[in-house]
Amino acid sequence: MNRAEELFDRLKHGGLGAIEDLLADAQPESLFLDFKRSHRDGVGRTLEDSDNKNLSKGISGFANAEGGVLIWGIDCRRNEDGIEVTQKHALVDAGGFRTKIEGAISRATVPPHAKIETIHILDESGTGAGYVVVLVPKSESGPVRSVKTSNYHVRTGSDNSIISHDVLSGMFGKSWPPKVSINIVLRECTLSERQDYITIPMGITFVNYGATTAHNMYCSFLYTGLEADQILVQETSSEIFSLRRGILPVFSVSAKQGMIVVPGAADDVCNINLKLPLGFRNRVSITCTVGAEWLRSSSSRKRGQITGSRWTTPDFSDTTKRGQSSHGGIRSKQGSE
Repeated sequence: MNRAEELFDRLKHGGLGAIEDLLADAQPESLFLDFKRSHRDGVGRTLEDSDNKNLSKGISGFANAEGGVLIWGIDCRRNEDGIEVTQKHALVDAGGFRTKIEGAISRATVPPHAKIETIHILDESGTGAGYVVVLVPKSESGPVRSVKTSNYHVRTGSDNSIISHDVLSGMFGKSWPPKVSINIVLRECTLSERQDYITIPMGITFVNYGATTAHNMYCSFLYTGLEADQILVQETSSEIFSLRRGILPVFSVSAKQGMIVVPGAADDVCNINLKLPLGFRNRVSITCTVGAEWLRSSSSRKRGQITGSRWTTPDFSDTTKRGQSSHGGIRSKQGSE
């Protein structure tokens, strides 16, 4: 039993006397204890926004540390000398407030934090007034984010400080890396005016399918079966991406320092145009390597066709048949197919 569980057990069995002892001992807020005064002392059909926010931050902060106890119905503030002073502000309906707290717990964090326990303790008034105690155990499954602040909090002293997901992942001894890939978007192919070559345009997009932000993504392409002037590359923005190409059949596009792709997002990287003469019969192979900072790169190789995770180009290894649908619906400038 850790310190948070010991404190909760003492309050559960000691009741009002245990709360009085905490106040008499001038027990300060700490790594394991947080006092909260409810707005309007808990009156209302639903939790006030400030109560929801305090609950959400409290669960996140304690779950991402060693666990802790929230006690509602006690105000704790620092006086002019910087000393914490606690005062009772009992909840008007302790049982009702407990019910509202329990209803809000599952919506307070992402992911919802399990095994939270609550009790309510009545005061001596006999009116139903009293206090609500919430035990927040340490998370065993990974970082817990506050829904109300959209931040990860961790209990440091008597505060719920904001901390990054990556740092928390390290604290939990786990790593949730970004999952990066590229999408290859095939656009409409065109036939030249003289009908002597076709242009196959493609857009390359960075995608982050993971749960954490990808930093400084990059991709490189190794191609065979094509001459250098048959594959034209242009980055979408020279301010964000850097394109490098030498005499070897390789080109790369990398994000400049500070560029990020957040989870679930995508960013257009570059445009590729294949200019293939009619009668082109070479077997084409393109190998793409994609990765991000602190992330192991992965490669994908296709022959005769280029495949993205969502889009597939047609097989362009034979362009002897003009305007056939096997080339993705090639259009001449006159609009014939």
